[in-house]
Amino acid sequence: MATNKFKDATRVTVTAKADVKSGQFYSDGALFGVAITSAQSGEEFELELGGAWVFGGLGGSFGAVVYQQNGELTLERGAADNAVGIIIQPDVVRLNDAFGIDAAAPVGD
Repeated sequence: MATNKFKDATRVTVTAKADVKSGQFYSDGALFGVAITSAQSGEEFELELGGAWVFGGLGGSFGAVVYQQNGELTLERGAADNAVGIIIQPDVVRLNDAFGIDAAAPVGD
């Protein structure tokens, strides 16, 4: 049996680079998720990776790709923005567990 597994890593502890509120989308480099706890800049907080989350005002239709731009969620793809999930119903985003994957890039290339 493997003995080197650290944990399932659905939640990780990170240090806030800016103030963050519980329920807020948060990204830092290629890592992104939803803050489970609130924190001020420099404090540690729990970040949930993956899952389906309600983000009011986003809209979208089933299967639409959701991107992040400067830490904000959008349905508009920018030049350097990463796909972070898909819409599963209006305002509900299924976050991508494989962070940093560009949904528009061809598979296998």
